[in-house]
Amino acid sequence: MIKLSKTSKMPAKSWSIPAGGKFCPGSKDAEVCKECYAMKGFYNMPSVKSPREHNAEDWKRDGWVDDMAKEIKGMPYFRWFDSGDMYHPKLIDKIHAVIHKTGETKHWIPTKMWDIVGTKAMINDLHRYKNTVIRKSAKDINQVINTSHTTCNSAVFTKDVFYSDQYPNVYRCKAPDQDHKCKDCRACWDKSVQTVAYLKH
Repeated sequence: MIKLSKTSKMPAKSWSIPAGGKFCPGSKDAEVCKECYAMKGFYNMPSVKSPREHNAEDWKRDGWVDDMAKEIKGMPYFRWFDSGDMYHPKLIDKIHAVIHKTGETKHWIPTKMWDIVGTKAMINDLHRYKNTVIRKSAKDINQVINTSHTTCNSAVFTKDVFYSDQYPNVYRCKAPDQDHKCKDCRACWDKSVQTVAYLKH
């Protein structure tokens, strides 16, 4: 069974797995992950944890790709991983297949797996789909990573940097100034936006 989630901020549904440990190997030694939002607060509620734990096993079954494609079909936007990451090459292969079957949907995939041997090239391949944006997440606070134009990226800024003139070419997430909601902004799904910065929680 496919279990999607919908956060109050987002204009789209998402598919996620638990955060931390084996599900986030790219977060090892990452400064931004030391206070991971997906490991505290309402993410610890059974109703939130349970679907993610289910998904961590469910993706391995035969038929998952077709079931995911049926769930997503018709959605204008979709987000992968509001918690967890593309921790396994076989999962990345299956995400490839889902995206291929849902060409009318715009997919956004944030990841810290971009420098992990064994997944780096596979992740770059995902970004080649016209309907998919891979955002390589910076691992340090107030860091803007240099990536090739084969992918996009994201950063986490402290308040003083977020509201400063530093990094003038970086797009600031609008949510902090509009009731913590995306509203009509879709920058995270936009390939023309090279870097999106989020305000540190």
